Amino acid sequence: MVEKTLKEKLGYDYNLLAQAQVAGEYLKQGGREGVGFAGKSIETILDDMGVKDPSIRNVLADPQVLSKTIKSQLETYDRCRKGETIGELISYHSKTLDSYVANGGVARVKADLAGFMGETYESVQKKIAKLNDVIAGKEFGRSSDKQVEEAEKSLEVLGKVISTIEMSRDKKLSDFRVRVEDGMNRDNYGILYPEIKKPAVD
Repeated sequence: MVEKTLKEKLGYDYNLLAQAQVAGEYLKQGGREGVGFAGKSIETILDDMGVKDPSIRNVLADPQVLSKTIKSQLETYDRCRKGETIGELISYHSKTLDSYVANGGVARVKADLAGFMGETYESVQKKIAKLNDVIAGKEFGRSSDKQVEEAEKSLEVLGKVISTIEMSRDKKLSDFRVRVEDGMNRDNYGILYPEIKKPAVD
């Protein structure tokens, strides 16, 4: 029997856990407001996961519980995202790319970055680090002008790959922040103007 991978065991899209980064940013702001927004962030993630246990939400006002939850979610996300290919990431962000990339959307991105679809995000990052090392080496005589020129050309291409993914991730997080703030507004209006339940009709 083949053992299930961590992704399969989760039972939900592990990419949802990336949004815990937003919760962490709110928590760092401190104070009642920061904790409140952090709690609403985790609550929104749980809603997306399909977790309906109200007892979990009852502890989301505790900064220590929030801190541990955020840490756990981000660690799980980092474990799951290892080995992600550029092609997988492009497909995941297809809606964003279709909205923002002119003349073809995600299809154009896939065509432009066709040579990198099978490479992992981590491998592209490592290549960029090596190229930056070559460029920096010129100052110390470790790299020739030709090596630097070639490295800069390669860096321009690889930079496009990484920038495409990072901008798409940032857009996802930006959209999530809007949802969290909308949720907080609804809660706050609900405190001022509680729902009036109609009396039951016999």
